[in-house]
Amino acid sequence: MLKGAALNFERRARTVRLPLVLANLYAHETLAPDQLRFADGSPVGFLAFLPLGGNAHSPSHLLTLGDKTPRSLGTANQLAMIALEAFHPGQIESGGPASFDVSDDLILIDQATASAGLGIWQCHLAENALRWSSGVYDLFGIERGAPLSRDRTVSHYSDTSRAAMEESRARAIEARGEFTMDAEIIRADGQKRWMRLSAGVQLTNGRPERLFGTKQDITEDRLLIDRMRHLAETDAMTGLANRARLQARLDRPQGISALLLVDLDGFKAINDTYGHAFGDACLREMAQRLRACCVDVPLVGRLGGDEFAVVLHAEHGPEYAERLARQIVEVMQLPFEYHGAKVQLGASVGLAFRLEEAGEELFRQADQALYAAKAEGRGTSRSFSRAGC
Repeated sequence: MLKGAALNFERRARTVRLPLVLANLYAHETLAPDQLRFADGSPVGFLAFLPLGGNAHSPSHLLTLGDKTPRSLGTANQLAMIALEAFHPGQIESGGPASFDVSDDLILIDQATASAGLGIWQCHLAENALRWSSGVYDLFGIERGAPLSRDRTVSHYSDTSRAAMEESRARAIEARGEFTMDAEIIRADGQKRWMRLSAGVQLTNGRPERLFGTKQDITEDRLLIDRMRHLAETDAMTGLANRARLQARLDRPQGISALLLVDLDGFKAINDTYGHAFGDACLREMAQRLRACCVDVPLVGRLGGDEFAVVLHAEHGPEYAERLARQIVEVMQLPFEYHGAKVQLGASVGLAFRLEEAGEELFRQADQALYAAKAEGRGTSRSFSRAGC
């Protein structure tokens, strides 16, 4: 039983005739914790009011969910949706056909969530029996109502996502908790999609009985985020990694074996003589040559101006690094022609091998080696030596 402000929320839900979910009343901006109480005086942490049956103008019943423990917004909404579906259960069992027998309200909810790329799911742990709403079928590209099995569902996950999901699932069941993760799936038609999987554990007599939650298509959001990340980490002029991405990698130097710094020789004179358009074309050409030399290299970037950097990993030994440095010097010396004008640049390369240095120190060493290469007449490469370049 409810009283006080909690009872007012119940009346409001009846009036608007729409589900009302209050996930964490302790954190409510306008209500003090002691304003919402159960009839026995205990505080209310989570409330959901769900109209049942009747029609849009006159619901015949109002289902109320309440608990002293607040919930996250995702879990609160999952509980509300599962509760609505439970009052009009379908016959979706593992290996059997699905046939929802639901009210008009639940049909509307099912259609609305499916159109938004969102679906509700549950798995009874004893038999691994699955139940899906239409949105989950659509997400996996499986015909609505088709027989379900957990083995078939798991087979749609990419290898990496499958391993992460199974680990999160086992941990949630053991801890009687919940989890949310993004997973890559391969639909029945072969199309790759990304979904956000949310899951909670339902207990019966203290033992996990079923998992339940939502699966939402986030492919477009994921593509947008990847595109924004690419733009934020890419040099617009050359298409190489930009300084921010290079710095981020050097800030986490584990796995780096060597760093090469490349500086173009004679670029300023060419830029001053032929203009910025010629200079920009020259930078793009030098970037392409650098990329061609570094096919198997994890990170190649432009620091700015006419300076570039190459990050090598552990599989690239000292001989590979020194050979690559010499190759870069050679290819940068090849003539470049643009709009009838032919020029010849060069490059100096500084190389430093990492032992246990931080990224900042590794950069300083490579820069010192680059300075030594330029001091020796340019068009050459030098390696940093702890006894001196």
